[in-house]
Amino acid sequence: MEKPILVPVDGRTETAAFQDLGSVLRAIDHGRVKVAARTRLPTAASRRHLASVLAGGDFYPGTPDGCIKPVGWTMLVQAGGLAIAEPSTLRLTARGRAALGRAPEEVLRELWTSWQANELFDEFSRIEAIHLKGKRSIVRPSTRRRALTTLLLSLSVGAWVEVDEFFARARESGARLEITGDLSRLYAGDPILGSLVFVAEAAWNLVAVRYGLAVLFEILAPMGALEVDYVSPRGARSDFQALFAGEELPFLSRYDGLRRFRLTALGAYCLGVESGYRPPASRAPRVTWSGLELEFSEPPPPGLVTLLGQYARPLSAVRWRLDMTRTLASAERGHPLDALRRALSEPPPEARAFLAEAERRTTALVHRGTAHLFSCESEELARRLAADPATSRWCVLASQGRLVVEERHLERFKESARRLGYAVLPEMA
Repeated sequence: MEKPILVPVDGRTETAAFQDLGSVLRAIDHGRVKVAARTRLPTAASRRHLASVLAGGDFYPGTPDGCIKPVGWTMLVQAGGLAIAEPSTLRLTARGRAALGRAPEEVLRELWTSWQANELFDEFSRIEAIHLKGKRSIVRPSTRRRALTTLLLSLSVGAWVEVDEFFARARESGARLEITGDLSRLYAGDPILGSLVFVAEAAWNLVAVRYGLAVLFEILAPMGALEVDYVSPRGARSDFQALFAGEELPFLSRYDGLRRFRLTALGAYCLGVESGYRPPASRAPRVTWSGLELEFSEPPPPGLVTLLGQYARPLSAVRWRLDMTRTLASAERGHPLDALRRALSEPPPEARAFLAEAERRTTALVHRGTAHLFSCESEELARRLAADPATSRWCVLASQGRLVVEERHLERFKESARRLGYAVLPEMA
């Protein structure tokens, strides 16, 4: 085998993945991502919206050849515990909100770790042309992913690998990428005539390779672990034409166009090949500051536009002004200021002072829970209850003969008031 040619990975794939992670989480936070109850995959409208905010859009924008990046991201954030469906709209979990302020490479590494172990999703279900009879005795998705990961660990960063060569090595090594050992349970089109038993010699390419392509193209590539070289899936492969009615299919899977890939530095870190990671130099548009206003040398990417919109007012396609009201509203939704700091390039003193003041204001007024407001028949009674040792521990004197009682102290306050001879009745309409 010839020694692979190493080509430096320029970091654009990794930078795009960092932007996309934030864009997806913010789209979820804005309630823009809905999923189907059974599959937990994004709806058509949600796929279109996600594609519009991803750096560079989807792999095949504006074509009927399938949606890849939006689906991959939606599965990743759910499997990683960053989002949950309530009931069909994805909502950020506490972990998901915290991820907005964390180093993206750390979040992505954790997402891949979670993805390897998850059994909620099976990438093979995305090969819609091939069907499985029943769910018994299939090779678990986590087992298949571990086998694929083992193969990826042997790759060098920056070395292009032809997919056919990669999967030939996988077959020789005995990697468990098959879905089931019983081909009679797999079929295309007709359950009988389309049984894969009739094309057993091609089963590895039709099943194991297509499964592997789905993981590489839909999971690892969007998260920046792989840089991919691909063409249209139409006509990219012909091995499926031996299937029943195979000649009627334009392609077997939307991933058929993947020709080769290479491991990025981020991929080596996420897979555990490397223990550390150094982010690539930023290629964001040049920023010029004037007080609290920032102007880009060119329109910023969609992910950065979405981020800025939470903290600043747009003045034009390239100019923004930091806005305290928007910043505080964003903080109330659980978005840390670290996400903005990470995106800003060497802000001037005025902007740094703005961020410091915003940080102070986000902690100056803290919500401590729910409380109940009680009206007394007189201010004298209110003062008496607020001063009496039996009830003073559970209430605070307010104005106009009122007492404030925290939710957690309500029952103790009512019990103490009864001992003093007062009943606490439900609020009268």
